[in-house]
Amino acid sequence: MAEPVNPDQVQQKIELPNGNALTIHTSGATLVELSDGHKARISEDGVTIVNCSGGQEAWILSNGAMGVDFPNGRKTWIYADGATRVDFPDGQQTWVYENGRTRVYFPDKKKAWISENGMTRVSFPDRKQARIDDDGVMRVSFPNGREIEILDDGATCFAFPDGREIWIDDDGKTSVSFQDGRKIAIDENGTTRVDEIVDES
Repeated sequence: MAEPVNPDQVQQKIELPNGNALTIHTSGATLVELSDGHKARISEDGVTIVNCSGGQEAWILSNGAMGVDFPNGRKTWIYADGATRVDFPDGQQTWVYENGRTRVYFPDKKKAWISENGMTRVSFPDRKQARIDDDGVMRVSFPNGREIEILDDGATCFAFPDGREIWIDDDGKTSVSFQDGRKIAIDENGTTRVDEIVDES
């Protein structure tokens, strides 16, 4: 009776004049060794693993997904749907999708979302939220209800839970409005005008 075939048994080894070598196993697995130090292992199910001379290891699955491990600890995955994921040694993780959207997870628990049109939203561990629109306007919301809005021309608005709003223009002009309708205006020279509420009852 014939001996069973070892699935890892070498069926054929080919050495080329340029220094490259090809080893084919009976299982269908193939090893490619290049003269520059690169090695590629192709399994019988189509998975390919490439060892690069610089220390990187890349793998390609039969469904088209691939990944690269770098010597510094960084890892990159490219999925069959076009999404890319990068893991950094410090714990940061970045996802880039085929439509251009990006998600970033930071080690300190911050999270950032970047839309395809450039709008960016950031959430912080203390529940603060920041948003930067594609027109440059930035808004920051705090857990206590306070909000800050910075326009692209430098003007800044501070909104408080009690209804107060403070606007500071880029030229130094400041206006304060209260929920009861009172207003205070301060010009760039420091001149202050107070508009009181007139009771007409």
